[in-house]
Formats: sequence, structure tokens, C-alpha cells
Amino acid sequence: MPLRFVEWRLLMATNPHEFNLYQLAENLSRPVYELKRMPVSEYFGWLRFYQARSEQQEKEERKAKGDLMASDSNADFVKAMMK
Repeated sequence: MPLRFVEWRLLMATNPHEFNLYQLAENLSRPVYELKRMPVSEYFGWLRFYQARSEQQEKEERKAKGDLMASDSNADFVKAMMK
């Protein structure tokens, strides 16, 4: 049975790792038990990917709103992925 919105908020607040795991499972269309067998390095690679993508989207939104400080370059995205 899928988690309700209130349950998701509680899970996110009390255990962000578990929340990230469920979110990744949903994005990859894989059950959580499969992801729990994933190597830690791959799991953290996915987390870095989503973090970098989120930061890139935020910059694009700021740029669209006229923020002159938002970077035009994808270099920041690449640098974030290399961390």
C-alpha cells in the first residue's frame, strides 16, 4: 500500500536516508529491497546526481527570473558531479 502524504512527511522528517531510498526506488521503478543491495558508492552517486540536478534547476529558475548572478555555464553541474 502506498504511503500517504502525511506518512511521507513524517518519514522525511524522522529519517531522511529512508526517505531518499524510497524516492530513488520510485524514480528507478525498482523495489526498495533491490536498492538496499546496491553498493554504497552507487547509492551516494545517485544522491550526488539528484543534488547536482536540483542545483542546476534552481540556477535555471533564477536565470529565468532575471538573476544576473545565475551561471550560464554547465561547468558548475559537472563540478558538482565530480565531488
